Amino acid sequence: MKYGKFLPENGTIGFVAPSFGCNIEPYRSAFINAQKIWEQQGYGFSFGPNAYEGCGIGISNTPQKCAEEFNDWYAKEDVDVLISCGGGELMCEILPYIESETGVKIRFLVSLRRIPLTINEDNIVSGNYLRENLDVLKVVNKSPYVVGSDFVGEEINDITDLKPAIKELVDYVNDVDPDFTIRIHAGENDSLRDNVSKSIQCVTESLNPGQPMPKVRLGHGLYTEDLSSPKGKKLLRTLKKDNIVLEFQLSSNVRLNNLTNLNLHPIKTYLNAGIKCVQGTDGCGFYGIDTIDEQLALQNLLNLDDKDFKKMRKVEDDDTLENDLFDLIDSMYDNREEGDI
Repeated sequence: MKYGKFLPENGTIGFVAPSFGCNIEPYRSAFINAQKIWEQQGYGFSFGPNAYEGCGIGISNTPQKCAEEFNDWYAKEDVDVLISCGGGELMCEILPYIESETGVKIRFLVSLRRIPLTINEDNIVSGNYLRENLDVLKVVNKSPYVVGSDFVGEEINDITDLKPAIKELVDYVNDVDPDFTIRIHAGENDSLRDNVSKSIQCVTESLNPGQPMPKVRLGHGLYTEDLSSPKGKKLLRTLKKDNIVLEFQLSSNVRLNNLTNLNLHPIKTYLNAGIKCVQGTDGCGFYGIDTIDEQLALQNLLNLDDKDFKKMRKVEDDDTLENDLFDLIDSMYDNREEGDI
């Protein structure tokens, strides 16, 4: 299993300001003080041109120049770690320019914790934390770079506990954004094997009259009813009928000790049954892997072949084509002159 590359001794820390720069107090003094400490520890620095800038409106510089800085410093081979100087409130403004230069589309899912985050003992969690999360989500979703939501966190509860929240998301798809994706972590815990089928059930039972099935993705799907049993075969039919996409992240499964026997991994069964499957990295920074590593792992450890990978690639290609078509239609309407259509 690969581990992420750590900052080496006497390594170089790069600083960029894709949103806020350290041009005013107390940020400037705090930034300089941090440099002194790191310098005493033997580290060097590489400053982007916007690290101390503040000429932009609520952002260090123009979005174009911030994107240029980010692209340049991200690609620097002599920088071991890249750190943002300040907050990210307007970082989204640089994304169109990153995309136009690199061709990389960056999109986000808004995470909703399935259980309260209690790792910090001083953090007082509201009893309405899920309600508050949903309210924030509805605001953040106005960004064109947010394309869906994801129920995250340790899978220790029955997914039906989240049905009221899932219902709100289904209503949001129906009333506001039909392209919104509902993603749910399910099937990671072998003691909750019916969470995958219950996730789909929660969505279908939340549909409004006449509403088609929204875009649904399930993360992992490792543990379900026996797929060769009557209940398992019913699940396969449901997954296919409702166009559900299963996302697999092998490194994450192994590192989190959710999978100890590779022979139990069901991805080949899903692919052979015509279920839509894709691969992901699920935190590539934590596990030190990328999509190529994940593909090699699936090939070498789970015996996936080129036909399997083509099936998985087609799922993403079809989704991208559909989104590009919607973008094209939107642009046609946005650019039409009065009197057209």
